[in-house]
Amino acid sequence: MWVISEVLPILLNSLRRKIQQVSADRSYDTRACHHVLKNKEITPCIPPRSNAGYWEKGHSRNEAVKALKEAKLVEWKKNKDYHKRSLAETAMLRYKQLLSPKLILRN
Repeated sequence: MWVISEVLPILLNSLRRKIQQVSADRSYDTRACHHVLKNKEITPCIPPRSNAGYWEKGHSRNEAVKALKEAKLVEWKKNKDYHKRSLAETAMLRYKQLLSPKLILRN
């Protein structure tokens, strides 16, 4: 079984383009994932887990934790274009459905 923090570097290393931002769900809210993104100079857009605490002073994650604690996480997501992650997931779902071994007719 893969651990999320082990998968992220593999995904990023296979890409040849410069990535500006990575949007991911709460399961990627680990020190290891944030460390990989920082080393590659990629801006993380990862909402903190519900029990999140602040990390060292000046860490980019602290902004999201502050939004969580002040009940402004929805606003934070809008400011960070977090909704694009949902659009990408929907596109992948549709693509997988097209390639699935069974076709489903609605009419």
